[in-house]
Amino acid sequence: MRRVGEALSESGAYQLRYQMLITAPDALEGPIEEAFGSIRRLRDRFDEPDVGTDPQWDSSLDAVSGAIGALKRAMRDDLATSP
Repeated sequence: MRRVGEALSESGAYQLRYQMLITAPDALEGPIEEAFGSIRRLRDRFDEPDVGTDPQWDSSLDAVSGAIGALKRAMRDDLATSP
């Protein structure tokens, strides 16, 4: 779990999250937080004894992909409506 936490910190994910929250329009705050939260929830799964063998593992990965996809769509929509 420690190594997984270090990987998330060292990836710059926290800094990117804050940069996005500071610079993005308010409408993107929800999708930003949901994407980051899904990544943290996946990270927390590594603290469970059955990581990787749990039948819910695939749904955890799908949740991350879905949240990131929703964020990308929201960002593109915002760019398309910007003057």
